[in-house]
Amino acid sequence: MTKPPSPTSQNDTVLLLGNYRPSLAAIRALAADGRRLVLGLGANEPGIEWSRHVKDIWQHPRLDEGDGAAFLAALKAFLAQRNDIGTLLPVSDEMVLFVARHRGEIAPLARIASPAADIVLACADKVESLTLARTHGVATHPFAVVHDREELFYDAERIGYPLALRPLTPGLKLFGQKALILEDRAALETAFTAWPAEHACLLLQRFADGQRHNLYFAARKGELVACVESLILRTNAPDGTGTSVLERTVEPTPALVEETRRLTAALDYTGVGFTQFIVARDGRSSCFLEIDARMSANLAVPEQSGVPLTRLALALADGGTAPEAGEAFAYRRDRLYAWTFGDLSGLKRAMLDRKVSLAGALGLSARIAAAAIRADGHLTWSLRDPMPTVAMFAYGLFGITIPAQILQGSHLIDTTAGTL
Repeated sequence: MTKPPSPTSQNDTVLLLGNYRPSLAAIRALAADGRRLVLGLGANEPGIEWSRHVKDIWQHPRLDEGDGAAFLAALKAFLAQRNDIGTLLPVSDEMVLFVARHRGEIAPLARIASPAADIVLACADKVESLTLARTHGVATHPFAVVHDREELFYDAERIGYPLALRPLTPGLKLFGQKALILEDRAALETAFTAWPAEHACLLLQRFADGQRHNLYFAARKGELVACVESLILRTNAPDGTGTSVLERTVEPTPALVEETRRLTAALDYTGVGFTQFIVARDGRSSCFLEIDARMSANLAVPEQSGVPLTRLALALADGGTAPEAGEAFAYRRDRLYAWTFGDLSGLKRAMLDRKVSLAGALGLSARIAAAAIRADGHLTWSLRDPMPTVAMFAYGLFGITIPAQILQGSHLIDTTAGTL
């Protein structure tokens, strides 16, 4: 199998897969670099396609239809036809995992701007990544994999409360949430009157109280070449377990950077990714949460802070080179970033679930508005490129979807029927 050639002026187009929030940051970064791009678009993924930087849209079969065979066949046919596409950039969890599992079939057709398949799969396996961390001296809280209510209650008592319970299947939620925080046995009994049938197993871990820190990085052969650290100030869930909606870049924490170095070195990591830690409020200890072999949902944070992770992902694709460490660690500190749509969506969900009172909702609304005004940067909103955020609000808050077929100024390529 021959290695795909490096992009030239004839094949420097990037195919971006996964119409997802960080895709917008990646699209804007690629446009700023003068790169042509094609956006892959499946069903029910509104928003990003409305960016003024998107000129070509590939409407493809849904990834969740069957075993993905229709999508894979369409992808291979599309890449074979489009000789100008030199690089494939998977962004969403689902696309990153799919490309990793089928890399052998896709790699002859385009360079892949994603870590090697074994790294992606190791990071996606939360038990394997926690074990890796523990093996290499990275602090973790006690954890166990449980398969039924009996194991759950037994290990809960063994590990001790409070506890965090998370799904082990990427993209799958537990009772509509990314994680459950259980303060005591009474809370566990209330939540688990029956085992959730859609989950074969769950990850149970001692709850780590403190502040969440994200480290967005790029690495080459296990060595960090870029790293941006941010402190999560608010998430879209009342208990703090959800997705970050407000964060601030901070000075790098030496211990967290070192632990990220240990993990990337152990994995011989090449590509971009991010680590998450919980830091005790007194700053004296920390606990590893996870390492993800993909672009963070908040990719806009490092991009707007001066570290071009999208450019680095392309530079590192399939064993490529990247700048030496040094200048890439210089980023803008103490900058506040807001995701107002995510904040409001979280508030709407909390109100529907009756997890916030009317007074609490009014107070949070005021804080959301204040953050939107004070923010140094926004994760999706741009005055020069407003339509993606408008489309997100229309769909996310009001259920209104604008069909891609009526996009003005974009070339729509539809292969949902399996033909070009």
